[in-house]
Amino acid sequence: MLVCLAPAKEPITRDSLQRVAGDLRQRLGPTVLAQRVWQKIVSAKRKKAVIDSIRGIEEVEFLKEQPGFWLVSVSAKPRLRFQRMIARDRAGDPTTWPAFLKNEERDKYSEGRNITVCLKAADFQLINNSAPEDLYRQIETVLARIAIS
Repeated sequence: MLVCLAPAKEPITRDSLQRVAGDLRQRLGPTVLAQRVWQKIVSAKRKKAVIDSIRGIEEVEFLKEQPGFWLVSVSAKPRLRFQRMIARDRAGDPTTWPAFLKNEERDKYSEGRNITVCLKAADFQLINNSAPEDLYRQIETVLARIAIS
């Protein structure tokens, strides 16, 4: 998507990325981004890769059909995610609680996005409500379980 934004010299923000993604999904189908990223992984002959920001159930369904794909969700309490967003201070992120909640609602049920359904479809669910070390332990557990599958 960065390639799509570059020719227009449009700032790369959450809103611009979501707009471009929505346009691509509308023009080329709901799995276009998942298909493209999967093809890049296959073409690069990667045995391991991480794909983030999957927000559409059609993307989940496509990816789960691919050999060796595991869907891992990472969730945290909304207030904590908002605090972390404020601390990271990324351009384009909401800076008020009401704006954050508006984005949350939009991500749940619009333009091919439904994070709630995607989270439920995960093979593994991680909770990120505490220290990073706790999340790292959960990741190690998931990696160990995948390795023996």
